[in-house]
Amino acid sequence: GEAVRKMAANLPGMGPPDVYYPPSFEGKWLVERRTAGVESPSGNPPPEGRNNPKIGETVTYEARFVKNGDKVIADREYNQKQVILATEGKRVGVVWLPTNPNALSVSYPDGQISDIKVTKRASTVGQEASTLEFSEFRREANLGFAGSVSGVLGLPQISASWIRAKYRVVDQNKVEGIVLEYLMPTPSQDPATATSKTKYRISMTRIGPRGSF
Repeated sequence: GEAVRKMAANLPGMGPPDVYYPPSFEGKWLVERRTAGVESPSGNPPPEGRNNPKIGETVTYEARFVKNGDKVIADREYNQKQVILATEGKRVGVVWLPTNPNALSVSYPDGQISDIKVTKRASTVGQEASTLEFSEFRREANLGFAGSVSGVLGLPQISASWIRAKYRVVDQNKVEGIVLEYLMPTPSQDPATATSKTKYRISMTRIGPRGSF
């Protein structure tokens, strides 16, 4: 609706350099992600090739959060690999550095390459580091197939996504959350153009101590 559109428009430029998580997130977790809702704000079908979740569908994967200086951040390289393996069954290569957290590149086995760049971000940690809310706009360039017969890459397909997440620390070994993911078929930052809006319920259980790799 209009309130969501205004929220997206008012998101600051880059905001903080990365999403900083409560200290208790540090370590390795088993994540259970259940699809709680799916809709199309624009009324148009999602792009071909998207792995579109269905309501009630549950996937599990590992996630890791690590220290970067005195802050705790998501290991986006590790986590992206795990999510794609769980949802698409593909082992991918990921290039990402904590010193440049806004850029991430995914290489698929068939030669497809997706470059993802965070263009807007806002995040807030609640009192006593018991909650976290963050919002990120991401621009994705699908570079097609690097191993094409012609050896020539076509023009990249540009799309965008908007992630809104809320997490609550239940205790040192349990975190619960809700994530909304909007997928836009163009670089538009207007959520009304999204071909899908998916609501996920997240349950995280610690499987590794702080600092584990």
